[in-house]
Amino acid sequence: MPNFYNIIRAKKFSTTADTAVEIGPSTSATPNFAIDAGGKLNWSSGSATADTNLYRSTPNYLKTDDSFEVALNLTVGGTTVLQQSKEKFTVSSATINSTATDVYVLDGAVYYYTGTITDGFKFNITGNSSGTTLNSLLTTDADAITIVLMIENVSSAKSFAASSYLTIDTSATVAIKWFGGSKPAGNIGTDVYTLTIYKTGASAFTVFASQSKFA
Repeated sequence: MPNFYNIIRAKKFSTTADTAVEIGPSTSATPNFAIDAGGKLNWSSGSATADTNLYRSTPNYLKTDDSFEVALNLTVGGTTVLQQSKEKFTVSSATINSTATDVYVLDGAVYYYTGTITDGFKFNITGNSSGTTLNSLLTTDADAITIVLMIENVSSAKSFAASSYLTIDTSATVAIKWFGGSKPAGNIGTDVYTLTIYKTGASAFTVFASQSKFA
């Protein structure tokens, strides 16, 4: 492996699109990573031309012609301007009842349950199915997260169970504050529950909850 101890200067390229640096193993048919003379970063699978890039588009702006995927958390400082956004919408036909149904916040924020409801239902809010906890994703007195649970009541009006109906990371302490002062009853139609979860301490949370009826 080469060792570089001084600044590398190369200014003999004809255009900014000329390749300045190529990196990849000897087994790759094409470079896995390349930098052109204009500073654009390009990535490929090593078997085809580059398909992902990152570059300076205008002063103080970085741009990609592709997409970014963040595995866990993304922190954005300052003011954020969005042209449009979309949320992952999960539809489940599974039966929900007094056995707590897991909701994975890293898989999406909106869940629509269309299956049979046999009893007052319970939910457990956590990070993902691989063991990432919501507690590990949020900072005390600094972070909150909002999820939406849409419950389809077709033949009978069901709501949350009478007690212990919401847990976080299976057993975290949860204080629930309902809009209107008390847990609402279920309605025939679609009940939409909005839960804003605020971390107040180590494995301790306050939930601000509300219900909207749609029919």
